[in-house]
Amino acid sequence: MITELDYLVLSGLSYGNFKKEDIGLSLEEILFLNNESKKRLLSFPNEVWSYGGRDIFQKTFHTFLCEWKVIGIMDDTYKQGTEKTGFYGIAFEKNKQIIISYRGTEVSSFGEAYKDFIETDLLIGVDRKPKQLEQGVEFYKKILKIEHESIALTGHSLGGGIAQYVALISDLGGYGIPKVYTWNAIGINKVGILNLEDFLEFDSIAERKFPSLKNNEMLYKRVKNYYYSYLFKNLKKNNYIKDKESIKKISKLEFKFELDEDAKKKLENIFMISNKSMLPFFAKKEEQKNELIMSPKVFIEDFFDEDMIYEELIRARKFIKKFKKNNKYDEYIINFVHSEDFTITLYPHLGSTYAINKGLVRLDEKLNPFLKKMYAFTKSIRSYHMYQVFLPFFSFEGEDRGQIKKELSIDYIATEVRKVIYQENNLSDEFLGFYYNSLELDSENYYKIKKTLLHGMGMTKADIKYLKESIVIIKRMNFEEFKKLWKKVQKKVGSPYMKKDIYDLISFHERDK
Repeated sequence: MITELDYLVLSGLSYGNFKKEDIGLSLEEILFLNNESKKRLLSFPNEVWSYGGRDIFQKTFHTFLCEWKVIGIMDDTYKQGTEKTGFYGIAFEKNKQIIISYRGTEVSSFGEAYKDFIETDLLIGVDRKPKQLEQGVEFYKKILKIEHESIALTGHSLGGGIAQYVALISDLGGYGIPKVYTWNAIGINKVGILNLEDFLEFDSIAERKFPSLKNNEMLYKRVKNYYYSYLFKNLKKNNYIKDKESIKKISKLEFKFELDEDAKKKLENIFMISNKSMLPFFAKKEEQKNELIMSPKVFIEDFFDEDMIYEELIRARKFIKKFKKNNKYDEYIINFVHSEDFTITLYPHLGSTYAINKGLVRLDEKLNPFLKKMYAFTKSIRSYHMYQVFLPFFSFEGEDRGQIKKELSIDYIATEVRKVIYQENNLSDEFLGFYYNSLELDSENYYKIKKTLLHGMGMTKADIKYLKESIVIIKRMNFEEFKKLWKKVQKKVGSPYMKKDIYDLISFHERDK
């Protein structure tokens, strides 16, 4: 069974420095048995699993990761060259179940995060699709060719936005809607993500009809630009569309599409210069002449076919309407967020969105002004955006291990209680002596210990992300529940000097010492 924790951890591993030689190997071999690759991939601190602890990482996630195998990597990151997009995707497989993980905005430095935010995330906001979205689709189609029983997607931050987009295009292309889990993802449910170009696909028509056309990059680009320019101008002129994504309801009898003489002449001029071919590879070699194998007339017949254009207009109208309603994607695309993370202020998500810090309540997302977006970006890029906001809601043992919960894990609460005690402020000497001497909690001292602890938690200045939520849960604990918590707190007496578990890693930072 694949759990939500599998998706979370595999999305985090997309930030790792996997290499081509890792393809075909299991994560057991890469992360836990090979010291060289283990050091390369689990070098802490990093952007994902902050504040140190390779051994604890292995102890916590080994059973979730060991059977997964790397089956594909697509790397177009900045470190490979100045003209790269920053895209990175990695595919994992276990028992013919595939999960593709897309890397998000890297925040090892604020400058890199801001660069990604401006050059990629905000392109979505000005009705332009970043190239990383298309690269996500390209990688998905490549992995689809591998034998599998199921395929799912995951990603954090921008990577989650890519995963949403890939699921959308998969549906559009007739591949079905893959299951998607995202973590503080950029939303893509907005104007500009889908338009007529996604339906009247010049590239796919050219690939089917005239594959040689791509051999001349300059001509290909000129023809493609003119094709879309004339097509949309004609459709708008005849009142068939309002813009590239607003298509009017029209009957087949009403629809007419015909190129005028100026357009035909323009295409002839594009293909021919002074009666000489711009495409010498189109010439029939046996005749050694500049005769075009593909004439402008043939191009017009194939690319401006009236029936094809009408059918794609109808398909586009139905699909874009479905996309805007979003209902169909609710059960397939699950977006987990922290309600104070900056991604909530950007664009609505495709699918359903649940706030981890609000009891997994479904959010009604609304767009926010640009200045508020920038304020939220600078405020929460570290505070609420990374993986440590999700881990406290996971169970690592029992029947529900690996599942995300509506409330904080008792083990996480125990860590935060230990953090309050570690500060030794606003707690009585009697309480501290009781704790450090590992005295047993009973029905007589339970009320006093609980009351003193809650007072200390209410007054603490310690950096505790889910302090209020922890206090609420402790307040309603009965004796047996509090006793269970207290035993876990006592086991953490060595923290933060000797970290015990994953919660110690994310709660006790080096700067706290």
